[in-house]
Amino acid sequence: MLDRIALLLLLSAATAGARAGTPIDETRPGQAGMHLRVESVAGSVRLTPGSDSQVVIRGTLGDGSKPLRIDGDGSRLSIQVEAESNGWGSRMAPSTLEIEVPSTARVEINTVSADVGVSGIGGSEARIETVSGAIDYRGSGERVRLKTVSGRIHGEGSGRHWTVGSVSGSITMPEASGELDVESISGTIDVAFRPASRVHVETVSGRIEATGVLADGGDIDMQSVSGALNLRLSGQTDARIQAKTFSGKVESDFGTVERGGFGGGYSLDTRVGSGAGTVRVESFSGKVTIRGN
Repeated sequence: MLDRIALLLLLSAATAGARAGTPIDETRPGQAGMHLRVESVAGSVRLTPGSDSQVVIRGTLGDGSKPLRIDGDGSRLSIQVEAESNGWGSRMAPSTLEIEVPSTARVEINTVSADVGVSGIGGSEARIETVSGAIDYRGSGERVRLKTVSGRIHGEGSGRHWTVGSVSGSITMPEASGELDVESISGTIDVAFRPASRVHVETVSGRIEATGVLADGGDIDMQSVSGALNLRLSGQTDARIQAKTFSGKVESDFGTVERGGFGGGYSLDTRVGSGAGTVRVESFSGKVTIRGN
């Protein structure tokens, strides 16, 4: 009996060890401005700045994964986590990737449910896409593209052009600048922008909260079908402000809101300052609110 118990304990320990995953500790040549591509399924992927001459990969491969696949050279490197077998019957435990890259690297990350975190990276482009994983991006890439189906998105930094979208996941951008294109179907959007030259925010049924300063001659465009649209303009506003709904209510600190039209909606058309910039806020049935300081 004691021998049998000992055998069961040994088997249990071996199984636990396998489930704990395989440690990763790899180093590859890198260079400033390199292109890094990462693909994973479940778990997490995190990128942080490191040496300009190498890429350091640490973490753990989940049980059921093939050996980590690393292809390329110092200018273009690909890192892939793959399942041992394909098909509906394949099972793979979550993997963890902690990657140090040159701070000016161009990065491209694709996952299924793995969460993605990027901080301190400011290359020419950052493209991150996941199905249900969360995205946390804090960097200064010139062009930033963040996309999910149901995962949460957090993005902030000094990127020049942001393209951010989710179907049902929430989007939070507490500090952004440049040009912003943000879209959601039903997820909430909360955007705060520093002087921005162009801001486009759109949803079907999700709520939008937008706060910020419009750059001289800039453009803000907000649209929804049934979602509420709330805009707060900070600083000295100099723009033509227009708002329109089919049946939703409009409230504004600027100009005079008028009611009329086939659906009994509301409209606003006013000019603040010289009207150098443009602000347009439109909804079919959602409420529109425009506030000043």
